[in-house]
Order: sequence, then C-alpha cells, then structure tokens
Amino acid sequence: MTKKASIKVEGKKYVGIVVEVEGENIPFTSIKDSTSILGYKHPQYTRRLLLEGKFDGETTSLPFSPIKEKEGKFSKWFIPVAALYSYLNSRVERDNRRRFIIRFPMADLEKIEKALKASKVEYTLELAYKKGQGNGKAHSKATPEKEEVLEEFTFNPS
Repeated sequence: MTKKASIKVEGKKYVGIVVEVEGENIPFTSIKDSTSILGYKHPQYTRRLLLEGKFDGETTSLPFSPIKEKEGKFSKWFIPVAALYSYLNSRVERDNRRRFIIRFPMADLEKIEKALKASKVEYTLELAYKKGQGNGKAHSKATPEKEEVLEEFTFNPS
C-alpha cells in the first residue's frame, strides 16, 4: 500500500510516498527530489541512472526497487531513499579505486614523489616510454630527436 508523505532527508523536506514492504514503511522520492539528494543539477542524469538499473534491488542489495506510479495520464517514478544512499556509497568506493595516469619528465620525479607522499596518495610507478621502443608511428615529425624518458604512474586519491 502506498501513501503520500512528507519525507525528511538530512534536514530537508521532500514530498514522496511511503510504501509498506514486509511490515516496514520505506520512503520513496520523485526523480526531481532524488536529483537534489544526489547533489546533481539536472534530473535527466538521475532518470538515466534509474533506467540503467543503478537503484534496483539487485544493484543496491536492498529488498526493494523503484516504483512507477500512475498519475492520471502520466506515470511518475519513485526511488527508495535507501537506494540513493546505497548508490552514493558505491560511487565513493568507486572513486577511491579510480586509477590515474600522469606523464612527466624524469627530472621532476623527485618533486612529484615528494608531493604524493606529503598528500598520502598511494601510487605505483611504471616506465612508459624509452626512445627507440615501438614502431615510431605514434609520434609526429615535429617530435624532437632527444626525448626524455617519461615515467608513468597511477595513484588513488584518498
């Protein structure tokens, strides 16, 4: 059974619905309000996440999924607030696993390592390019003959 309700999330009030699932009242919000909770600017992005299944019970490991309610001639989607927070948590975890590649001259290696250690960033260094390796097709004729060996590394921002 669904009923309209005022839902308070982090001090802000939203109009949504409450659905009884297995004897528990679960708050759901509209796409517009979900966009605000997620901190996005446009509801199209939240709608795209919804249609990609990012808020589904299987994805969020919750026992419920978004609901499509009929309102006159139109339908309106409602997303469980718990699924929004599950998505936000997975986004933070994913950001922490993200890898970045930075190419820089070997002369700057010590400065960059010092900066990374000061900011407590985990990183791995990989040798990216040495002169004379490869088929040479990737560089234009404007490439200088004396190229420095560049170091490639990845790091995870904390």
